[in-house]
Amino acid sequence: MSVAEVEAPRRLFGEITLASMKGNAELARLVMRIVRDACSRARGGLTVETVAAGIHDGRFRLWGVMAQEDASLLAVAVAEIKDHVFTLHVLGPKFRDFVEFLPVLEKLARGLHCARMEFLGTLAFERELKPLGWFVREARFERALDV
Repeated sequence: MSVAEVEAPRRLFGEITLASMKGNAELARLVMRIVRDACSRARGGLTVETVAAGIHDGRFRLWGVMAQEDASLLAVAVAEIKDHVFTLHVLGPKFRDFVEFLPVLEKLARGLHCARMEFLGTLAFERELKPLGWFVREARFERALDV
């Protein structure tokens, strides 16, 4: 994991590559455990298996937030860049761990010639995202069905 990109007062942020996970089985297990937890909370419908396959085939990219004092991995972000759209599929397990790093991901998206960024989250995120220039484009409605 490269942590040189951004340094926060108590946390570090950087991309976690397939090569770094292949070279460090413990990192790979930790990342996938956190991805599983984040997927279970996310509303995008991804599973840890889908994310792992997407990272392996290059469809997804992965970033992590680490605690500076002990280098423990706190949260991950899974993104897909397609048709000039930078889509954050999973942020978590806690969304707030990523808010301060969204400008870094925005800079990266611009560098990749993306026209916009998007992700699916609860309407409660609007309070934190609106001051950063984000807006709610649509709402998704769902209904649980008995089977």
